[in-house]
Amino acid sequence: MPTGVVLGKFMPLHLGSLMVCSVASSLSEKLLVVVLSNTKDQISASVRTSWLKSELPKATVKILEIETARPSSNNLNKYLSKIKKLLPAGEIKFFGSENYVFEIARIMKKKYVILDPARLAICLNSSDILKKPFKNWYNLPVSVRKSLQKRVTLIGPESVGKSTLAKTLATEFSSSPFVPEYGRPYEEYRSFGQYLPEEFETIAKVHAAHRSALSLIAGPVLIEDTDELITSVWAEMLLGKKIDKIESLIAKPDLYLLLYPSVPFTKEPIRYFSDRKQQMKFFHKIRQKVLQNSANYKTLYGSWEDRKIKAIKKVKSLLNEKNAWKNID
Repeated sequence: MPTGVVLGKFMPLHLGSLMVCSVASSLSEKLLVVVLSNTKDQISASVRTSWLKSELPKATVKILEIETARPSSNNLNKYLSKIKKLLPAGEIKFFGSENYVFEIARIMKKKYVILDPARLAICLNSSDILKKPFKNWYNLPVSVRKSLQKRVTLIGPESVGKSTLAKTLATEFSSSPFVPEYGRPYEEYRSFGQYLPEEFETIAKVHAAHRSALSLIAGPVLIEDTDELITSVWAEMLLGKKIDKIESLIAKPDLYLLLYPSVPFTKEPIRYFSDRKQQMKFFHKIRQKVLQNSANYKTLYGSWEDRKIKAIKKVKSLLNEKNAWKNID
């Protein structure tokens, strides 16, 4: 069997271009994917390469620098020698949906497969996706979605409405799941008695694993109810000391929404700090921890409705499609 060769910008990698790579892989002994890169590209070649390696772990991925935005029939000759240097020895077969793939194969006298040039199977346009990635969310493979996904974590002391607001935000911005607090069910099912340091480490690790699993099926924004940072504060509140292992597990989100205890306290059997003084101590410890980690945060004050409105506004500003591809590395 030949070595299958796929050339493309992959800017961004989407299900259409990934389909071409998958077909090439199934009909070839080996797969070589060539990323065409230009200095003016909106997404770096290294990022696109990482996406392809993630989705096609058995493929060889190489970068070809070009002077123009994309190849065309008018400028192919200047790239042929560069392409030849990237090709392995032996039988070669080109795969693609673009006309320039056919032209390259014809000039180099190589076999080729032009796959669905009319885009009948998967009708996607890279330029449209580049402009509006969040509206084309499920046309992107997981590796690309992970690069773009924004994580918003709700934090605060007890009874400030974190769970309720998390559900509201998840409903407002997508039908995908949000990450619930793991510490609460852990508390319900654990044996009675004084907490041990290793229990907080367990809570932090299970919560993080649950978040990682849910992120794969979540939308452009992943809403989260508490995280490892809050677990570290709980350890300090209940044990009176910091646990370094938990501190090392803290993974900052794109945005913390810190809820101030300005709403009535709801008493429940598993509440620990209903006293106003203790509530404020908890709140200030959280804010101090956020500042120590140089995390991006916004404090939400006021009534339930006030905080809901402010939270929605902050998340909307975070999901600015014009800036979606910036700072991806």
